[in-house]
Amino acid sequence: MVKHHLTPRAEVLGVGWTSDAHHFTLPNRGTIVQAIGQAIEDAELRPEDIEYINAHGTSTSKGDKVEIESLREVFGADLARIPVSSNKSQIGHTLGAAAAIEAALSIEAMHQGIVLPTVNHIPDPDFADIDLVPNQARRHPHRVFLSNAFGFGGTNCCVVFRGV
Repeated sequence: MVKHHLTPRAEVLGVGWTSDAHHFTLPNRGTIVQAIGQAIEDAELRPEDIEYINAHGTSTSKGDKVEIESLREVFGADLARIPVSSNKSQIGHTLGAAAAIEAALSIEAMHQGIVLPTVNHIPDPDFADIDLVPNQARRHPHRVFLSNAFGFGGTNCCVVFRGV
């Protein structure tokens, strides 16, 4: 038997999850805020400790607006200094696999000292105060990030990762 030795790339610091059956496809701001808050609290961190946000970001006007409003509520003025992007723009929405794939991509990008972009980004004036990462990866050394995943029927899971 061949034994493989795996070197950890990141650790899960905190998890927050909620379920609300609010709507089949439209996320609910209240339970998203709750899930993000739970993840940060579970990680024994504060919102200002988060250095990058891998947004759920499905590129739907209603869904993205709810996510950004939720981030504004949790992070307040600190949100302006935290890069935000979504991997779905590069890989599509893989439904149940999305959270795992996006976490893996974000962990690898963290180890490379970058954040991945939201490709084909179309600026939205309602998001002008958000540090979105459009179209090209950006150099941004970081060790702690939040990854959001929102599912059909109001299931939300937010995870805080730290690089090792």
